[in-house]
Parts: sequence; structure tokens; C-alpha cells
Amino acid sequence: MAEDPGQKQSGGSRGRLAGLELAIFNRQLASMVATHLPLAPALRALSRDIRKPAIRRSLEELCRSVEAGASLSEALRMHGRFLPPLYVSLIEAGEKSGNLAEALNQIAEHSQKMASFRARMWEMFTYPIVVLCVAALIFLCICYFIVPTFAEMFTGLGGGASLPQPTRLVIGVSDFLRAYLPIILLVAAALVTAAIFIWRAAPVRRVRDAVSLYFPLLGRFMRAAYTAQLAQTLGALLRSGMMLPRALELAAGTCRNSIMEKSIMKLRREVASGKKLSEAMFEYRVIPYSLAWMVSAGEQGGNLDESLFELSRFYSDEADHFMSTIFLLAEPLLFILMGLFVGLVLISLFLPLIQLGGLIE
Repeated sequence: MAEDPGQKQSGGSRGRLAGLELAIFNRQLASMVATHLPLAPALRALSRDIRKPAIRRSLEELCRSVEAGASLSEALRMHGRFLPPLYVSLIEAGEKSGNLAEALNQIAEHSQKMASFRARMWEMFTYPIVVLCVAALIFLCICYFIVPTFAEMFTGLGGGASLPQPTRLVIGVSDFLRAYLPIILLVAAALVTAAIFIWRAAPVRRVRDAVSLYFPLLGRFMRAAYTAQLAQTLGALLRSGMMLPRALELAAGTCRNSIMEKSIMKLRREVASGKKLSEAMFEYRVIPYSLAWMVSAGEQGGNLDESLFELSRFYSDEADHFMSTIFLLAEPLLFILMGLFVGLVLISLFLPLIQLGGLIE
């Protein structure tokens, strides 16, 4: 695959506009272009509202290139580090069709859709992590501040040697945490850092991408979200007038799942060799049958882009439904587990007092 000039400079998310920022930027620029304001002053005015210094510098370089006579897409390929290659291609298609304002509005709408998809993904994975971190913090506070008070009280009562096994275990964990807490935190930070590197490694990424697509319930959510993203991106590219093989190549580049990306690139090769998109789609397990069927209907009716946008809305709603179902099941389960964990610790601390009360009676 040939390397896109814009792609080469855009590596990473540093110095790049985020989804909603990108949508707002392009809405404002589209309004200025639609009212026939000069492009370079419009870009310079928008740069004043950008807080990131790297993006502001890129916009200044962009303005100078436009003032020197370059088109917006040409200037973006040289200085558009803050825009993904997909959007540069959409702007180029808008310039060729003579409707740059519509292309910018399309980019803004696409950015909002993508930001919504990523927000759903982020919420799906961060919620249980946050709950587990809160449970760990509560356990740490109990062991560090509450358990020592009970331990001193048990020692004062002379029952240190005859404490129940659960109580001795909790006190032992508390003593260990208090003695080695800095080392434990350093080891935990090192393990988390190592886990992040391992998580991002290519072999591990392929495994987790496959698991995320086929895991019960979660897999249905992920497939629906990725399918909605694919349909939205491909529809936007085709509406801009881009040829299907190039549109598939760019759509594959925006996919955050290596299994889906590999399948889309295979689709591109088959389409480039003369095969219909729908015929190729029917052969891939990761692509829903309904998507291939609707694409086939869109090809026959000559309105493939509209069919893809309709599919994007359908699968986006389906992803929302699955996410609501997952949260409905996971939220009470997580809180029950957290309550049981903390409750068992507290019960272990009160067991000697309960036994003492029974002896007094």
C-alpha cells in the first residue's frame, strides 16, 4: 500500500485535533467558506481559538502555503499534522467537485459520529476498571487505617493468639501493606506499565482483537460498533466521489481492530480486481450478513452511500442497545462483588468481638 503523504506526518495523536474539536473546527471553517470568505484569513482566525501550540503552528504554516497559492488539500498534505489522512482526502474530493463547504460539513458530521463511537468504547472498558480501582482503594484504606486499630484492641484484650483464622489473615495483610506500601505501589506501577506495553504489542493486539469480536455479548457490541464506524466512513468517502478501492483503503486505516482492518484490505483487493463489494462481503465472517445484503441492495439501486449511512444508524443503535444490556448486567454484579469483598474484611474484624460477646453471655 502506498503511503499517504498526510499519513506520514500525522503519526500519533499528539498535536492532533480530537473528534469534537475537529467537528467544531470544520463547522466553523465550512461556514466561513460557504459565505465566500478568503480561506487563509479564515484559517488564521480559527487558529486564535486553538489552545494546542503544535496545532496553532501547523495552522500558521498552512495559512502561509495557502497564501502562496497552494490549494487547501495540498497545504494539508504538507502541514496537516493535526488532521487524519481520511479528512485530507475528503477535502481534496470536495475541492475537485467544487463544493468544499459541503465536504467540510461532512467531515464535521463524520467527526461527531467517530467521537461518539470512541466514547462508547472508552466507557465500556473504563467503567469496570474504575469500579475495581475504587474497591482496591477502599480495601487499602481499611487495611491501613482501620485494621491496626482493631489489632491493638485485640492485643489489649489478650486474645492475639486465639484470634480466628480470617481475622489473623486480614491483620497479616494489613501489617504487610503498612510495612511495604511504597515498594508495593512501585511494583504495581511497574506491572501496570508493563501490562500497557504488552497490551499494545502486535501479537497480543491480534489476540485481543479476535477475542473482542467473538466474546459473548461483548463481541456483539464490538462488531456492531465497528460495523457502524465502517459504514459511516465508507459512506462519507463514497459520497465525496471517491473510488471504492481507495475508499476501502482509507476506511481500513481508521479501523481500530486489526481483524477488521485485515478483512477490509482483502475486500479492497477483491474489489480492485473487479469483484462487487457485496459479493466479497458475503465471504467474511466478521462482516454481518445484513451489512452485505444492504450493500447489495444499494449497489443495485445506485445509492450505495445512502444505504451505508442507513446501516451506520442501525448498527449504532444496536451498539447502544448492547452496551445498555452489558451495563445492566455488569453494574450490579460489580457492586455486589465489591460489597462482598469489603464485607468479608469487616466481618473478619468483628468475629473476635462476636466470640467475646458469646463468652460473656
